[in-house]
Amino acid sequence: KQHIGYMGDMPAIASTFKYLPERGGTDIRIVAALGTSKQQCNIFLVRNDAPKFANGVDAVKWMDGKVTSAPHGACTDRFAQLAF
Repeated sequence: KQHIGYMGDMPAIASTFKYLPERGGTDIRIVAALGTSKQQCNIFLVRNDAPKFANGVDAVKWMDGKVTSAPHGACTDRFAQLAF
């Protein structure tokens, strides 16, 4: 069994409330947090053969209809849902 785990922001926050001991859960605590600046969650990576984009709006338009992936519930997922 694991004693230490790492996850994105939303799953970590939700798990500390969803699994409260009085609800029959385990005492889960966030003991450290890594913060990033300048909206590091709001980054899309594309293949190196993608065209050069003039701006982010053009990039999102180009990605429309393509298969994408993001960790469910994380800040990257929330950004992707807003963008598409």
